[in-house]
Amino acid sequence: MFLLLAVFLVALGAPVPAQQFTGTIRGVVHDPSGAVVPGAEVSVVNQSTNEARNVVTGDSGTYVVPQLKPGTYRVMVKLSGFKSATVDEIKLDVQQIRAVDLTLSVGETSEVVTVTESGAAAIESVSSTVSQTIENKRVVDLPLNGRNPFSLATLSPGVIPAPGSSPFISGGRNATSEVTIDGISNVNAENNVSILDLNYTPSVDAVQEFSVQTNSVGAEFGRFGGGVINLVTRSGTNQYHATAFEFHRNSALDANNVFSNRAGIKKGSFKRHQFGGNIGGPIRKDRTFFFFNYEGLQQGAASVQTLTVPLPEWRRGDFSNLKNAAGQPILIYDPLTTKPDPNKPGRFIREPFANNIIPEARISPIARNLMQYWPLPNTPPFNVNTQQNNFTNAGTSVSNANQVDSRVDHNFSAKWRSFVRFSSQFKGVNRPFNAFGNLAVPTNAGPGDFNARSLSVDHVYTLTPTLLLNARYGLNRRVSKRTPFSTGFDFAQLGFPAAVKQVATLQALEFPRFDVNGVSSLGQDTFTDLVIAPTTHSFNVNATKILSKHTFKFGMDYRKLMLNFLQLSQPSGQYGFSQRWTQLDPDQGGSTYGFGMASLLLGVPDSGQLSHDPVPASASSYWGFYFQDDWKVSAKLTVNLGLRYDFDIPRTERFDRLSFFDFNAPSSIANAVPANPFFNPADLRGAIGFVNADNRRQTPTDLNNFGPRVGFAYSVTDKTVVRAAYGIAYL
Repeated sequence: MFLLLAVFLVALGAPVPAQQFTGTIRGVVHDPSGAVVPGAEVSVVNQSTNEARNVVTGDSGTYVVPQLKPGTYRVMVKLSGFKSATVDEIKLDVQQIRAVDLTLSVGETSEVVTVTESGAAAIESVSSTVSQTIENKRVVDLPLNGRNPFSLATLSPGVIPAPGSSPFISGGRNATSEVTIDGISNVNAENNVSILDLNYTPSVDAVQEFSVQTNSVGAEFGRFGGGVINLVTRSGTNQYHATAFEFHRNSALDANNVFSNRAGIKKGSFKRHQFGGNIGGPIRKDRTFFFFNYEGLQQGAASVQTLTVPLPEWRRGDFSNLKNAAGQPILIYDPLTTKPDPNKPGRFIREPFANNIIPEARISPIARNLMQYWPLPNTPPFNVNTQQNNFTNAGTSVSNANQVDSRVDHNFSAKWRSFVRFSSQFKGVNRPFNAFGNLAVPTNAGPGDFNARSLSVDHVYTLTPTLLLNARYGLNRRVSKRTPFSTGFDFAQLGFPAAVKQVATLQALEFPRFDVNGVSSLGQDTFTDLVIAPTTHSFNVNATKILSKHTFKFGMDYRKLMLNFLQLSQPSGQYGFSQRWTQLDPDQGGSTYGFGMASLLLGVPDSGQLSHDPVPASASSYWGFYFQDDWKVSAKLTVNLGLRYDFDIPRTERFDRLSFFDFNAPSSIANAVPANPFFNPADLRGAIGFVNADNRRQTPTDLNNFGPRVGFAYSVTDKTVVRAAYGIAYL
């Protein structure tokens, strides 16, 4: 990979950058008459670490200092024959291009004229990108239920909350936006097509700030369908700082759930402890800095389950009191008496069971064994006729987690600086409440365990005052497992044949699922068995070349996305029971005959399935290259010109088990199609194909993804900027 990268650099004849999580300070130096001042020495200093970057103004009096960490800066300018000029407290945000113009007064260099910006953020005047920065103060101070910093993205106009890895941004679909941490993509491959999976969420106290780019995103960003969320973590400074925190919520301050009140159940317990702290400072002053943050979560959340369970007499086959919502009796018909309706040709009728009671000898042994797993009613039903919602139980669902965010920054020299960040979420557990208290509970699936790792290694080299090179590596790794409540359950004890158990044993034994019309389901929820284990390697190289009024950027972004995925749908079977088998006419329903519970007791399901799901291990690669020129046409007008080229190499599967539809292959059913006046059956095309060792991908690589990015920013006044842009992005 490094050889390929080197060839690419040589071919372009210039260095290359990738997505930026830094900012830029640029400006123009004038003399008292307003003329530009070339050759002035400009020093940009990070006021927290004393890290300095030195440049010289060009022939047009301009200077540009890119690749600056977000923070507060001081700009100092000096030239023989003029007083030195200094601007303090310049706040620079992530991905911001901050304009700082200075005017030199005639005098001795030893004299200094200082202006303080008071840390205020200036309006962005040199970029067509529409974005908003959520700075550290808002991240830490605003109330966050759950302390997820990414939820603050919805403070930006055009951003709407949504499930998934990212919100709706500027009309784009949820979970399709790019999310980065310290310049490294924070999204992994997901089993659903075109959906991105968020790898890691840092602690609120570990976030320096983040920007939300909602429109007109620059060419350095790709592989998104909405916008870009660009987060930067905190680093140490020359001063030691330490904080500790505890956020506590207790159900003693909460009201009881209305359903629990109605059922006479005491208020469920809820306790949430989010605690931790951080420390940061210098290891070696002005050279090496560290930051470490820990956060723990211990939560017990009240959980109330309201369900419908069968009455004791129904379990014995006695439906003499069965009624519909209006109080009308519901008759149960015997499916073995089905016969043609003499009064309606083509229709069928049945005979009802005597006294609406199913004889003991007709009850299925499997159904009889299932009855013990439904708890007895314990609360007045919503409707006394249907017995709807006659069971309520309350308990506690437990969620615990721990996470660490650590970072070390080091300046090897004035020209070489780097940092390493490692974040880890570990010992994460979810233990949902089991409302039935047994293995056949139909809700809340089962316990889960999860952990995640995020690594970023970054190096910035100042080759010359106008040429910077940046190399970056990132690693994402997440493992999430969910196990059924009934894992390992031998359902042969319910009366199922040994042959059915033998098939289920090939994947997983658990309590079968029974969906019964008229009462709540029984048995393991479907699609419970789950293992998601994505891994993503990212490698970026980036650089910036400054030429007078032009700031050139070249970029390359490579990612290797791997995913191990397991999700079993119905490994031990799923069976559905409706009123059809016990209604008067099997083909015509009604509100006064037939009941799913009766069909279950008779052992006649409407549907049944037992799945055998593959466990894929897939991998794909992504490449992105770009060029961008930020052209300062005049003091008021900046034009942004860019072009990005992306391509995703289609995924492969470790054991070559992928399939595809070949539109040109002869159809396998062509010989079975009769001759007709519309088309020749021999010409019928389309068939399922399968990958093999020589052709491992389902589709060829799309090599046509060129995305232009064009825009401008025109500064009408110091407080008004007009922007316009056009761009194409690929996901």
